[in-house]
Amino acid sequence: MASGKFGNVKHISTEGYNDHAQSYHDWTQSRPEGLEIRQNMVSKLLDELGVSEGASDKIHGLRVLELGCGAGDPITLRLAAHPAVASVVANDISSSMLAMLQTSLTTAGKTSEDKVEILEEDMMAFDFEPGTLDAVIGLYSLIHLEQDQQVEMVAKISRWLKPGTGHLLCCFASAESLGKVNDNFLGMRAFWSSLGTTKTLEMLKAAGLEVVYQDVIHEHGDAEFLWVIARKA
Repeated sequence: MASGKFGNVKHISTEGYNDHAQSYHDWTQSRPEGLEIRQNMVSKLLDELGVSEGASDKIHGLRVLELGCGAGDPITLRLAAHPAVASVVANDISSSMLAMLQTSLTTAGKTSEDKVEILEEDMMAFDFEPGTLDAVIGLYSLIHLEQDQQVEMVAKISRWLKPGTGHLLCCFASAESLGKVNDNFLGMRAFWSSLGTTKTLEMLKAAGLEVVYQDVIHEHGDAEFLWVIARKA
C-alpha cells in the first residue's frame, strides 16, 4: 500500500493497531450493540451460504478469508468453530492483534487452531487463485483504504470468490469521504475513507458482485455504516 495524498495509510494502520491493540479490543468488547451487529451479519452470511447454525451438514469444506480480523473475537473464533468451515485465512496488518488471536485460538483448542491460517500482511499485497474462496469478510477494514484502493480491493475479492456461490460480507461508511486522518481515535492515529452508499453499490456491481442484502445502520457512539452481502455472479 503505497503512500498517497494522505501519507502512508498502511503505516498509520500498522502503528496504530500495534500500539493500541488491547485498548481497541477492549473498546469493541465494551459495545454490545456493535458485537450484536457483527454476529447478526455473519449469521446472514451463513444463511446465504446455506450453512446456518442448525442446518444440515450437506455443505462442508468452506474456505473463508477474513480481512482485518483483529484479535478474532468473536468472528474468527466463530468461523473456526463452525463445522461447515474447513479453513479460515485470518488476515491483519497488526502483529499485536494477531498475537491476541493466536492466544485465543490456543485457548479454543486444536480443532479451531488447526483451521486458521494467520496472515500478517497488507491486504493489498497478497493474492489468491481465482474462484477459490467461498466467502470473504471485511468488517471495518476496507474503510482504512483510500477510495481508489477500495475499488481495487473489491475487484480482487470478486476474482477470488467462486462464481455463483462465493459471497462477500463487508461494511463501508455510508457517507462519502475522500479521506480523513483522526489523530486521536482511542489514543491512536487512524485513517478512513468512503465512496458513500450509492457509489459503493455501483462499485460492487461493476466488480461483478450482486448485492443480496444491504442495510444502513447507525451504531451508537460510532458512525453510520452500509452493510452488504454480495454474491459473485
